[in-house]
Amino acid sequence: MDVNYILIKGNKHFKCHSLAEMAIYFSLSVTSNGSVICDGYHDTMSYSKGWSHEDIITDFIRNRVEKVVPDVEIYKVQK
Repeated sequence: MDVNYILIKGNKHFKCHSLAEMAIYFSLSVTSNGSVICDGYHDTMSYSKGWSHEDIITDFIRNRVEKVVPDVEIYKVQK
């Protein structure tokens, strides 16, 4: 299977096939008001109640994790 993403977290890097797979490298939780806590950092944005837990995590990894958690970079591999 081809690698689709490279996650750089601090001085480590991980090869990932999907955004969902990338989530295992973080300590993630969704609060009752729809905000995300990632590696101890609280996101200031909240998701509406219509979002599933899986959709929140995927969207957070795609759009928010680099803004919320320091020293994180995500690169999509061009094929």
